Order: sequence, then structure tokens, then C-alpha cells
Amino acid sequence: MLSGESRFLDGEYDVQTNLLETSSPGGTPALATYQHRYYSRDGALQMDVSLDVKSGRALCSRYDGAKAETQSANFSLPADTYAGASLLIRIAYGLLRNQRDQITAHFFTCAPGPRLLAVQTNSRAGVRWPHYDGEACAVDVRPNLGWWDILIEPFIPKIRAWFDPADGFNYLGGDAQWYYRGPQVELVRDRNALGVPPAK
Repeated sequence: MLSGESRFLDGEYDVQTNLLETSSPGGTPALATYQHRYYSRDGALQMDVSLDVKSGRALCSRYDGAKAETQSANFSLPADTYAGASLLIRIAYGLLRNQRDQITAHFFTCAPGPRLLAVQTNSRAGVRWPHYDGEACAVDVRPNLGWWDILIEPFIPKIRAWFDPADGFNYLGGDAQWYYRGPQVELVRDRNALGVPPAK
């Protein structure tokens, strides 16, 4: 299980839970279920997003007070489907196997309704990041839609993730549009809270 909580300087926060499974020792974990809830600074639920990979059932709910506007879909999902933070696991495994720009996957997002996108990565090694003392690996995630990229890319959340090549490509943080038409946020992993000293 991969669970995460992000708290932002304006008081908003979100909580996500990803359940992953492996079919063989050393294999890349595959997503089984995903839930992501977004809250305002006063604790009111703003969005509730969920995906069950086995059944293919996807829900995107947006809240205005107690009123929810929900869009749903049923997908036939490929084995390389990820959502939320679980995509970072797919990328990290790909970097460990030196796949670099050959890392591909399918990514579930609400844009604004349930949508499944083929994505690929573009990575750069030896990059400096202001929030890390060592050299990092920057990975951009982009939709792989052929010439449709030009039309749909403005509506797809932008993702750039930073990984530590000196520490098994552990995730350091990233820049992301948090959801469809949502804020562009910067995430920085609190290494001190995990008892991990900064790299030298």
C-alpha cells in the first residue's frame, strides 16, 4: 500500500491511497485500486477520485458544499495503468532498469471526467534542483497521443518529478498541476521527517 498526505501553505490538503500488487518477485508493482480526496483549508471535501483497476470502474466527483457532481466510466484497463503517486513507482523502476526515455504507461486522471492517457517520459540526469544538495534526475511525463498532443495537452495535468540517482532513484519531489484546472504545486519530500539526512 502506498499512502500519502500533502499539505500546502494555503491550508489545503489531500490524502491518497494506492494499493499495488506484484505478479512475480522483482516485477514492477501494478496498481489495483486508487483513491484521492482533496480538501479545502476548512476540511470541506473538494474532490473525490477513485479507480478500481480490476473492474475498470472510475469515478470523478467534485463538491460544491454538500452537493457532488459525479462523472463515472468503465474502462478495460491495460496492466500498466497507474494513477496519482503510483506512477512514481513505475518511473523509479524504469530508471533503475536504465529505460530512461523508454518508460511508458497508462495514466488515469479526471480531465474533468474519467480519462485514461498513454504517457511517456523524458528524463535528464545530472540536474541541479534548489531543494536538493546533490545531482538529481528530472523526469517529465507527457501524453503520447500523436498529433492530438497539440490539442489535448493544455487540458492534461503537467508532471515533472525529481529522483535521487545516488539513492536508488528515490523520489525527491516534483512540480505538478494538481488536477484539471487546479493549481500548479511544488512538492518537496521532507527527508528530515523520515530520518533521512540530506545528500552531500
